Amino acid sequence: FRRQMLHIERLLRSCDETLVSHLEEQVNFTISKKLANNTKFHRLEQLRNSLLTSDDYMQIVNKLSYSNESVDKNKLRQLIVKARDNKKTGNVNYSTELFRYLRDNILNDEAVKELLK
Repeated sequence: FRRQMLHIERLLRSCDETLVSHLEEQVNFTISKKLANNTKFHRLEQLRNSLLTSDDYMQIVNKLSYSNESVDKNKLRQLIVKARDNKKTGNVNYSTELFRYLRDNILNDEAVKELLK
C-alpha cells in the first residue's frame, strides 16, 4: 500500500495542476455520493422499523403510496404483517424482504424524510 501511495504521489507531481484539481473534484463527488446513499439507507431502515413497531402503520403506508406511485399498498401491508409475525418467532426473512421492497420502490427520498419527522 505504501509503495502504491508513493507511486501515485510521483504521478501526481508530474501531472498538470488542472488535472489534479479535476481528480480531486471526482474523488469529492464519489465520497459525497456514497454519504448520500448511506443516509438514504439509514432512513429506509428507520422507516422499516417504524412500520414494524407502529400501531397505525396503515397511515404511513397510505402516505408512502401517495408520494410514490410504484408502491403497492397491498403488497406492502402483506410484507409488514408477515414481518411482524416472524419477528415474534425470531425469523428476520420478511423484515429483510420488506426493506428490499422499500429500497426498490421508494423513489422519493424526501417523502421518507417527512414521514420520519
